[in-house]
Amino acid sequence: MCVQMKIIHKYLLKEIVAPFFLALFVITFILLFVEIDRIADSVINKGVSLGTVLVILGNLALYLFHITIPIAFMAAVLLALGRMSSENEILALRSLGISLHTLIVPVIILAGLLSFILLFMQDKVFPNIENRIERIFYNMARESRAFSIKEKEFIELGDYTFYIQKIDGNLIKDVTIYEPVGNKTHRTVTAREGEYTMLK
Repeated sequence: MCVQMKIIHKYLLKEIVAPFFLALFVITFILLFVEIDRIADSVINKGVSLGTVLVILGNLALYLFHITIPIAFMAAVLLALGRMSSENEILALRSLGISLHTLIVPVIILAGLLSFILLFMQDKVFPNIENRIERIFYNMARESRAFSIKEKEFIELGDYTFYIQKIDGNLIKDVTIYEPVGNKTHRTVTAREGEYTMLK
């Protein structure tokens, strides 16, 4: 019976692993798709190299693991058990005296292993990935000509729009800032002089 259970558990794990990696790839791709506009703009308008884009995508994919792994695992378990149930494999196993609790032991062990991996990544890996992504975008902002501030042009930074009459080194003069308030109105702030720096 012990040998039979090992075979059954191995079969169940095999049914889960393939859908898990497929679901992980699909879900990660869908979530990364949200960043395509931003990345495409970086490539087309800001002269960012394809290598840098691939590094960004790779780091973002790893950073999304705390979301994608649990979803992919749940989807894989549902797909595997759903297929086995639809083809009466679970009914056949139960007719042999194998309880559902005994059958899902490898699922519980695999879930615990993935939880341990995610806890480790949350503590050691994800903070480093987040810092690396911030550093990449900082370097892009510092090196790209598209990020330079220009005189007498409207510059959009987040929800704010800046208009600068004159630039002298790090000094900016006669600055107008437009801040949206509500849906159709905005607040205007003016300054005779200011200073800008790139934050690390």
